[in-house]
Order: sequence, then structure tokens, then C-alpha cells
Amino acid sequence: MKKTPIRKVSKKQAKRQREWTKRVLRLAEAQDWICARCKKYYGFVGEWGLQGHHTIYRSAMGEDTDENCEVICWKCSAKEHGQNVKEVSR
Repeated sequence: MKKTPIRKVSKKQAKRQREWTKRVLRLAEAQDWICARCKKYYGFVGEWGLQGHHTIYRSAMGEDTDENCEVICWKCSAKEHGQNVKEVSR
């Protein structure tokens, strides 16, 4: 069985990701852990919680700044990216 190689991340990419994570956590706390769009409380950052979102996508030359970042829930993020959101029962 062939093993999938682990993708190596450059030091620059790792630093950018750490800074982005810190920014998202800081902004989520400033928003009292509430989605900037639907105004629901989530209380945590993660795949099924709040997520950092670039207002102007990085692919469109958007920057990693507080002004270009909003913290939204996973459902609002999925809608923003055109994905079908199904209710998840917990």
C-alpha cells in the first residue's frame, strides 16, 4: 500500500498560519464569540465553530489584516463559498 506523503510547509507559510490563527482568536473574543453574519453564539474556533474569513479573498489580493478579516460561523462560511449547508444534528 502506497503511503501518502506528508506535505511540508515552509517556515514562511507556518508563520503566516500562526499569525492568522492568533488574529482569528483575538477577533472572535472581541466579537464575544458571536458570528458576524448570523449573530449566533458559538464559543469556539474550529471546523464546526467560528472561522476566520477574508472579506477580500487572498486570491484577489486581499491581505491578512484585521480590516480584511471577519469571524463567521461554519454555516455562513459554507454559504459564502457556495456550498450546500445541511443541518448537523448533535
